[in-house]
Amino acid sequence: MMNGGGHIIRDMAAGTGRLDLGVVYEDIIYPIEIKLWKGEKYYRAGLEQAARYAAIFGCKEGWLVMCDQRKRKSWKEKIFHKQEIIDETVIHVFGIR
Repeated sequence: MMNGGGHIIRDMAAGTGRLDLGVVYEDIIYPIEIKLWKGEKYYRAGLEQAARYAAIFGCKEGWLVMCDQRKRKSWKEKIFHKQEIIDETVIHVFGIR
């Protein structure tokens, strides 16, 4: 249980895949996909996966968290927030270390 009455489900079955985190609040499931940075191909796949999960749960938004463990990148490059549009779904992308 979290503040305000919601809760979090880890490794939630979602269609044919497994959603990393599902935040459930007021009967809506907000999908959060978490990926390690392994290049642009994996980033794009993460966006598609987040959009697919959002569609499964009837959300217009999804979330993708990219964990970047490359030592050559500065903190400023690794930590960010941006939005991408995939199939009319807004994906909030967060970069973390």
